[in-house]
Amino acid sequence: MERNRSKHRIIYDILIIIRKNNNQMRYTPLLRQTNISSSNFARYYKELLEKEFVTEVIEDKTKKTVYLAEKGLKYIEKYKTFMEILKEFDL
Repeated sequence: MERNRSKHRIIYDILIIIRKNNNQMRYTPLLRQTNISSSNFARYYKELLEKEFVTEVIEDKTKKTVYLAEKGLKYIEKYKTFMEILKEFDL
């Protein structure tokens, strides 16, 4: 049985999706690709904005583009390093 993703894994997954799209992405396609409910996504997205992992630009009051910030890139690298350590020690 597959375990649920942790908060940290979900954040990592969101940031990776943005990175794979040239570090920018529209809000709605990002929401769809995360494979979580819209209410949960809204919570994670708010936290990513507050912690400055991502930034957003709103155009025409309806089009929101999300950009991966430097802090988000650092999170991706640190998360990968941490997961490699866990794997190395078979944890």
